[in-house]
Amino acid sequence: MEERKDIRMLLIDEHELVLQGLKHIIENSLPEVKSICTASSGREALTLISSQNFHLYVLDLELPDMSGLDLITVIRDKSFPARIIANTMHEEVWCIKELMERGMDGILFKSVYSGEMLDVIRCVLRGESYYCEQARRVQAAMSNSEEQRREGLLPVNWMY
Repeated sequence: MEERKDIRMLLIDEHELVLQGLKHIIENSLPEVKSICTASSGREALTLISSQNFHLYVLDLELPDMSGLDLITVIRDKSFPARIIANTMHEEVWCIKELMERGMDGILFKSVYSGEMLDVIRCVLRGESYYCEQARRVQAAMSNSEEQRREGLLPVNWMY
């Protein structure tokens, strides 16, 4: 994504405190982000997505009315060039694997410091991907497993 000075962002999380905290941090640290909308449910996010285009989405996976994973699919179908960062507390391997398979641009856990969140947003807006350390380990294990499977060292149904 080219460097823009008028970024539109949608933050999606069921917790108002998280939404307002992220919004405050981003507004005060990233002047290139000109518009930040928030949604606390999948339905609210879908309404916003249908009425305008966003350059970046930062979303939680647990929403009160739909799965964040399903919402990612909707976002990808509607606005493929948009960038998506998952901001979740779920560090399970299956979850990270699912996010990677859905083409996430960034995977970040809610336990990070605000400065790391800003670094991830900057990175993703430059067109790069960013996976936190745990996600990089899962990605490496997936790559190693795929290589071993191709070489016939692992059965096809081996789980990560």
